[in-house]
Amino acid sequence: MLATSEDNKIQSCQVTVANETKGTGVWDDEKEKSDDGFDGAMSFRDRILMDDPIGCKVEVTNEQKKKEIGAKEISNWILQDPYSNIISKCIWVCIIREDNQDILDLIEKKPVGIVSLLDEACMFPKATHDTFAMKLFQSFPTHPRLEKAKFSKSDFSLSHYAGKVLYQTSFFLDKNRDYVVAEHWSLLSSSRCSFISRLFASVPEEPSRSSYKFSSVASRFKQQLQALMETLNSMNHIMCCCIKPNSSHCPRKFENRSVLHQLRCGGVLEAVRISLAGYPTRRTYSEFVDRFGILASEHKDQRLDEKTLTERILRKLQFKNFQLGKSKVFLRAGQIAILDARRNEILDKAAKLIQCYYRRFFAHRVFHSQRMAAITIQAFYQGYLSRSLFKLKKTNWAATLIQKYIRRWLSRHAFLHLHSATLLIQSSIRIFSKHLELLHWKEQSAAIFIQAHWKMLKACSTFKLISVQCNIHSVFMEKEGCNKGTS
Repeated sequence: MLATSEDNKIQSCQVTVANETKGTGVWDDEKEKSDDGFDGAMSFRDRILMDDPIGCKVEVTNEQKKKEIGAKEISNWILQDPYSNIISKCIWVCIIREDNQDILDLIEKKPVGIVSLLDEACMFPKATHDTFAMKLFQSFPTHPRLEKAKFSKSDFSLSHYAGKVLYQTSFFLDKNRDYVVAEHWSLLSSSRCSFISRLFASVPEEPSRSSYKFSSVASRFKQQLQALMETLNSMNHIMCCCIKPNSSHCPRKFENRSVLHQLRCGGVLEAVRISLAGYPTRRTYSEFVDRFGILASEHKDQRLDEKTLTERILRKLQFKNFQLGKSKVFLRAGQIAILDARRNEILDKAAKLIQCYYRRFFAHRVFHSQRMAAITIQAFYQGYLSRSLFKLKKTNWAATLIQKYIRRWLSRHAFLHLHSATLLIQSSIRIFSKHLELLHWKEQSAAIFIQAHWKMLKACSTFKLISVQCNIHSVFMEKEGCNKGTS
């Protein structure tokens, strides 16, 4: 018992801290009030409740949630008759929904209910799960929601909104009992641990007969659930249903049957059915014409009133399930989406046309700016090119002039060099030729001299020979003369 009390207190502290951490601030969405008397402002407070260890209160919570969802969906249709007769003047049909109040009465109703009978059985020390089951079957022998198990005397099944659920009463009494011992409380409040001492700071009142104080888990949970439902009923709340996609906790995997079963058990399908059965979409004629007037070609005609224009729009789209009231138009679920889709198509076409003209204007402006920029760039480039060409021509002319003078100088220098070389060669040739002539002359002179001396030598020889001959002849002649003289 000591550990149980400490664990319950710690869990309660965790829930309290979680609720305080989530904040008690109210989210208010200040919107315009609807003409049917309901305020559009919504107040939402987060709360966490501890679930009971027995298990049946989960189904009780689901039943209460289903009832609340159904009540929320049907609440706007409770005043249909006076609303339609006084304000809207439209035809309506009463919506029939499945009521689960009988199962809630079976579980929670006092003094005869499953919770009350369970608390009563827990107060008797000798009570067992068999006596509790017997008392339950005696109290509800013919209840359509309660059915006795076939193979057990103490087990029973309840026909909840989600289906039949089998309950085993073996540990109902033990799990529902929660005794608070004053000595345990006093001992924990004097603990040296500051956290434990703060949890048990307030000592409960001492009972007169016994130190045990009986507290039922089911009754405490019922009180918490009732407080929550009262809080929800006092607000225009929004319920978020968490769906478990699969049992293997894998990402991107959906078990269709399990998800559909959870939606059915959570009352989502029932809420959708109720919503589809009525006219959830309501718009005043001015709002409808302002938003969907573009769907009719005559929406600019000032002679037509808003109601007639609304009817023409709906007739043009071949809508059948709608009602025209005195100040509002009532549409079935999904019709507003069709209207929005057609409106989006027209707006898309208009947006595309505007984008087309804007792109044309923007492209023309960009082209004009680019053209002017290109002309400017071309002008600067042509000026730069002309200056470059002029500078190039000037440079070429200067280079040509320089080349001319250089070629002239080179040609003159080459000519002078060639001329001097030619003169030198000519002079050398002349000198060589004169030298040859001189040599030839010398040779001729020498030859003449030699010839002359040879001729002179020859002549002298001849002369000597002739002289000799003459001398000899003269001698002979003298001899002959002598001879003759002698003779």
